[in-house]
This record gives sequence, C-alpha cells and structure tokens, in this order.
Amino acid sequence: MGGGVAFAVEPFGNSACLWTETDAVAATDSSGVTNAWGSKIARFKFANGTVLNLGSSQVTKFSRSPEPTGSAYSDFQGFTALGQYLYMIDGNAYTYADSTTTTPTDPDGNTYVTRIDWNTGSVSDRQLTKAAQSLYFREPEGLAIQIPDTSDTAACRPARGFASEHSATDTDKMAGFPYKKSLI
Repeated sequence: MGGGVAFAVEPFGNSACLWTETDAVAATDSSGVTNAWGSKIARFKFANGTVLNLGSSQVTKFSRSPEPTGSAYSDFQGFTALGQYLYMIDGNAYTYADSTTTTPTDPDGNTYVTRIDWNTGSVSDRQLTKAAQSLYFREPEGLAIQIPDTSDTAACRPARGFASEHSATDTDKMAGFPYKKSLI
C-alpha cells in the first residue's frame, strides 16, 4: 500500500518471506499524470536470484482492506505492523509559492502517523510528524519498524521514509529514513 514500493520482510524459519504490493491499478488524472498502486498484497518466500511473475504458484495474494478516506486523511503513503497495532503514514510533499522560494508554504507539512488497534479496528493515536522537516520537497513515502538490536526486540523504533530533492531546479530524488526512539 503506498506508492507501489511498499514491502516488508517477515522472518520465516532460517529464511524470510517478503510482502509487497501486486496487481497494479493505474489511473490518469485531469493533468494527464498517470499513477499506479497495488490492489492486493502478495507474500512469497525469498530465494536469492529468483524472479517470480504474477502467476507464480509461489506467490500468495491477499485482498487489501479499504484505505481510509475523508478529510481526516490525506495521501496514504505506507504502513507497517507490530504486535497488536497497524501503523500508517499519510501526507503530501511540501509545496512552494514559486521556484525561487526554499521555504514551504506550510513548514509543518501534513504528514501524520496513525496507530490502529488490530483487535478493535479503532484509531488509538494519530500524530503530526515533523521528522526530516528541513528537507526540500519532503514527501512521505513509507513506514517501517527497525529492530537495531536483535537480541532486544522490544527496543524497536519507527522509521519514516521521505523523498526529497536538492532544489526546484535540481530535482534528482533522494531518500531519507529518520527514526524516533519510541513508538507512538
């Protein structure tokens, strides 16, 4: 879920399973810009050097839950899960008054991290994140849980992924992955 690049790694015995979007759906907006997103989630066992196609029997597909809609959410960008909680990130890239300005029109942005309780389906927390606030462009792109010390899996932390650019004239994309020391 997210921009067609969301994925997760699940420990699986001595190996790992990968989770990713699949079955892309494309839509073209009134400006002629085409975007795509996965309509399902796929799980498959990792095998170094192996290439799978959509019809592979090694790929298990799952239908997704509907994305949140309405004024409470902006552009959905990604998700991750830990224990009884689903974490989601939504928001848009910074906008600027013109190409000579380096200060965004809204310096706080609109990137939120939302925590949903799997057991009840209700939102248990939603917070504006100002992580990577100094980046030019700053578009949220994903969310993950880092476990920096595998001997202490309780010491996990949320990491957010942001795309950025150097400037309005140098739009080569960069990626940044700031993290917090604790979950929301």
